[in-house]
Formats: sequence, C-alpha cells, structure tokens
Amino acid sequence: MQPSLNGIRRLSNVLSWGCIFFVAVFPLLGIAYWLTAAPPELAAGAGLSPASVLTVAPWQRALGAAVTLIPLLMLSVGLFHARACFQEFARGAFFTMKTVSRLRRFAGWVCASVFFGFIARASLSVLLTIPNPPGQRSLSLGVSSDQLFTLFIAGMVWLIAAVMTRAAAFADDGTGKLTAHP
Repeated sequence: MQPSLNGIRRLSNVLSWGCIFFVAVFPLLGIAYWLTAAPPELAAGAGLSPASVLTVAPWQRALGAAVTLIPLLMLSVGLFHARACFQEFARGAFFTMKTVSRLRRFAGWVCASVFFGFIARASLSVLLTIPNPPGQRSLSLGVSSDQLFTLFIAGMVWLIAAVMTRAAAFADDGTGKLTAHP
C-alpha cells in the first residue's frame, strides 16, 4: 500500500519539528552531563576504568563539555539539513536538487560527527587523566558498534541521496531520458 501524499506531508512536518527538538536538546544534555556526572561515569564515557579518574576539576569539566559539544554541534548542523529536506517533502518537493543536496549534507555531517567522536573520546581520556601521576595517565582509543552502525546508516542515506540526484536530474530534464549528471 502506497502512503498518501498528505500522510507524507504530515510525517515530514513532525520529523522537521523533531529535528529542531534534538538540535536544542543534544547540546544541553552534553553540557548537563559534564556538569553533573561523577568522575567514574566520566571515566567510563571516555573508555577508561572508573578507578582511573578520582576527581575532575572545574577546568576539566568545562574543557570536556567543549570537546563533547563539537561532535554534537556537527550532528546539529546535519539535523538542520535534514529539517530543510523534510520541509521540502512537506511542500511536495521530493526529487529536486535542493532536497537531495540537503539529504547528502545531512549524511555528510553525521559522518563528520562520528569521526570527530572518535577523536573526542581519545581527547577526553587524556584530559581526564592529565592530573594523574606519571604512569597513571591514559589514552583510550575505541570504536563502538553504535558508531559503526551510525556510519553505515549515514552511508546508506548518502547513497540514497545519490540515487535521488539521478531521479532529480531525470525529472528536471524533461526529455524522458536519464542524463549523466555528476
């Protein structure tokens, strides 16, 4: 059964507002986490053993929040592009270059967020263990299944947008033939 145009428009509007919600909430949650989390929680989040971080100075919390915000802000930029895409869908513009461009930008920013998340985690492990005596400082490197899955989904969205680019070129061409557009 094919979804109705009105149903697609309604869901697109809901998802558009959902993007705004997450753009507002993600950074606030990241800051709140760094202001309130106990040292063992912060250590675990950076891939460290809970015992490796006994205290966290205010400067470490501020810098940790800033480092954490970078991938969250990248994700927020991606969500702004997704929102613009959903707004186009709500207007009935499905196969336009503007729509697929926004979709590709969303996928790109999600990838950037994940890649910077790898760097952020390593940076946070160093940041949290700097005050430790020599020999008890750490650098934690790791990749989670969530990060890999997010990259996989972003790659799928990127590819779907590339296919939609072909459809948009076909729709704009008017000749009925697929043309070679980059």
